[in-house]
Amino acid sequence: MLTATRAADAYSRHGTNDNARAAGEALARAGNATPAEARPFFVALDFSAPDGSDVARALDQVSPQGYSAGLAASLLRERDVMESVLRGFGDDLRHAPGADWQAFAVAFGAKGRQDARSTMAGYDASTYGLAIGGGRRLASNPDLAVGVHLDIAQQSVSLASPLWGKGRTTAFGLGAQLQYRPDALEGMHAWGGLRLGVEHGSMDRKVGVRNYYAAHSADWTGHSASVEVGGGYRWRLSPAATAGPVFALNYARVSRPGLEESGPAATRLALESRHVDALRSSLGLGATLRHELANGGTLNSYAQITWDHEWLDREVVQTASFAAMPGSTFQSRNNVLPRNSVGLRAGLTWQRSERFSVGAGLGGRLGSGYTSLQGQVSLRWAF
Repeated sequence: MLTATRAADAYSRHGTNDNARAAGEALARAGNATPAEARPFFVALDFSAPDGSDVARALDQVSPQGYSAGLAASLLRERDVMESVLRGFGDDLRHAPGADWQAFAVAFGAKGRQDARSTMAGYDASTYGLAIGGGRRLASNPDLAVGVHLDIAQQSVSLASPLWGKGRTTAFGLGAQLQYRPDALEGMHAWGGLRLGVEHGSMDRKVGVRNYYAAHSADWTGHSASVEVGGGYRWRLSPAATAGPVFALNYARVSRPGLEESGPAATRLALESRHVDALRSSLGLGATLRHELANGGTLNSYAQITWDHEWLDREVVQTASFAAMPGSTFQSRNNVLPRNSVGLRAGLTWQRSERFSVGAGLGGRLGSGYTSLQGQVSLRWAF
């Protein structure tokens, strides 16, 4: 009689990181009671390249790291939307006549890239969307302004090699803003914002090794929330220029329910529910410049640089299992945000009159292998 045994580390020994090795250990445990529909995958692993390169690639692809990358991208999207809305709400609000209501609209877009680094999954993300809202200065205290907004954003996330997949989300949100600005050019100023959102997301993931190929997909409805408070002080450098320190705290949370993918049983994942919380502080310098035009209009420009630091645990632990194989539960651990980064932002607003202005802004962020570029166009109309 001929028998064969599989060593406990038959697959995990080829893993390139802890997450891949955890997936390999789960497969080895499941392999002892493999259902017939899952056997083609194990045959492909067992008879793949002798150097283990095929197994190494397959272990990365069956790991749920791609879902962690999706959580990271959603978290950064929440912050980008908040920044765009606060900037669009605050631009030139102080110049509105009296306590009139003002409508504002902000179109925004961003592209970001995270390089794969040990426990950080690599991905490319692109986001675009629109926020509309209204605000007004309080008649009882013109230094204070309040506003509300609605927003929609589309995001796509392409996983970096050796992962193989793509995620898409559509997010809807509503929020409120508060601004304190006693003087346009100098002194203390402060702001705050709150946003609640709903995200409909999907992930398409693929696994390929030797002659085995599988396509998996999943969709979900998740929730998000973000809060930001900040302020600063400006000194007048000239009749038209100011500069001074700025600071901000941003808390964001993204949650996703448990889900099970579709597709072939051997590599189909079932994932437990997961959420991620993040608290970021920003400290830096900002400057503004105001220029009166000959036709009576005004150009207002700003520039800002900040050092940003994440205070909470950045590791997301995702518990998963191979849906058709009992006892195959394992965990994937990924850091979802860089601990430290540098934020850059600059913009220009053309104010035609007290009741109408158009603005554009450009920003970027870099640190720990993450780079991004964001842009926005805003429109304000007082009525």
